[in-house]
Amino acid sequence: MRFTLRESCLPAFVLFISAHAIGASTTSVRGMTSTPSAIDDRLQDALDAAIVLESLKHDVAIHPNDFVTFETQTTANHFILDHEDAFRETNRRINQRGILGYWRGKMLVVLPSLSISNHL
Repeated sequence: MRFTLRESCLPAFVLFISAHAIGASTTSVRGMTSTPSAIDDRLQDALDAAIVLESLKHDVAIHPNDFVTFETQTTANHFILDHEDAFRETNRRINQRGILGYWRGKMLVVLPSLSISNHL
């Protein structure tokens, strides 16, 4: 059985074409301001925040005596500073859920009465 030069170069040629096709399929993202995954992450964060806010509203409505609510984080911070027996929540994940601290067995939460989501 005789192999010609053409037959012995065929595997190298197929490998070259495959590698060339892979390189040709890449795209540059230099002109894009944010990647699609970053946009998806921001959208997911906004959806998560809306879900957490609705859950917190529900909990406050069911158990109003367990919470002290504030319209803004600034007013909650002033409350914590003005009350010696109030203390801050230090866990960042709990803060992100709207719980800023505790006072006399109650949770201090930011729960704005006007929400952007209500107007959309």
